[in-house]
Amino acid sequence: MNVYPLEGYRPQRQAHIRYPSLIKCCGCIHLRTGAGFAGLLWAGLSMYFAVLSFQYKSPFYSYLLQAPLLVFGVANLILSCVGLGVLFAVYVNRWHAIRTASSAVFVSTFLVAGDAIANTILFIATKSSYIGWCISSSSGALDAGVNSALNGTQTIDSNSNNTISSSSPSSSSSTFGFQTVDYYNCNKTWENELKFGILSAIMLSTLYLYWAMCIYSYAVKKGHLFFQDMDMAQPFQPEIHPIYTPVHPQPIQPIQPMPPVPPNIIILNNQKPSKYSNKKTAALVDRESDSVPPRSKSALLVLPDEPTMYNKSPVWHSS
Repeated sequence: MNVYPLEGYRPQRQAHIRYPSLIKCCGCIHLRTGAGFAGLLWAGLSMYFAVLSFQYKSPFYSYLLQAPLLVFGVANLILSCVGLGVLFAVYVNRWHAIRTASSAVFVSTFLVAGDAIANTILFIATKSSYIGWCISSSSGALDAGVNSALNGTQTIDSNSNNTISSSSPSSSSSTFGFQTVDYYNCNKTWENELKFGILSAIMLSTLYLYWAMCIYSYAVKKGHLFFQDMDMAQPFQPEIHPIYTPVHPQPIQPIQPMPPVPPNIIILNNQKPSKYSNKKTAALVDRESDSVPPRSKSALLVLPDEPTMYNKSPVWHSS
């Protein structure tokens, strides 16, 4: 059903930002709801990452140095606190609070995304350490399993790189090294973890940056509404140019009497002549009245003081 049958009467809506993807969060969610959802995710997910990092465990890699893990944990802890601040700002729904939360979100998200990218680069640089740790941890687990399976019939010599030596007199002497060769596919595991880490860093940076832009869009929208309400609340004041000073009311001046009519001006009224006793005088007045313009009620006959060649006849001025 067409709500607006006349296209000319369709109300025009002005967008607060020129990017359609930021008018609504994810294209279909109101900006305030989307900002609250993003703050809730930051508060929970970043706190989980921080707890894992403080336990010297990476959420993306099996092995990483302790110092980068602590830095990643501190960055996620800051982002978690900022997420709680976003929830408070959305609840208060004030422009100043949302603007401050938007600035804090940008700083904390760039910190977390940058640290995630730095950890990926560090994981690539420490490939040899990862493979050594992988072989050592896998061989230790295998040693424990072999000892429990052989029930003490064979012993593991710790001085010869975890080699098994037979202790039974009937068995032939044989050795098998667990740490000499990569029997555990550690190189393949490192490649898989690197792919997962790069993909996670890209997704994390993209989502965090988009949610931060949505909160910024909501802050811009609240700012427009704030200043619009402020302009409507103030009374209208006409602008006065600074070079002009305010004009004070002047007292009413009395009407000055009109100056006397000069003697060379004869006022002829276009009125019906009264009855004269002298018929010649009445005829003269009628003839002079016919020469006055028809739309004027009176006329002025100006007689020049001294006739010249350019002014030999009277001049009529209608009034």
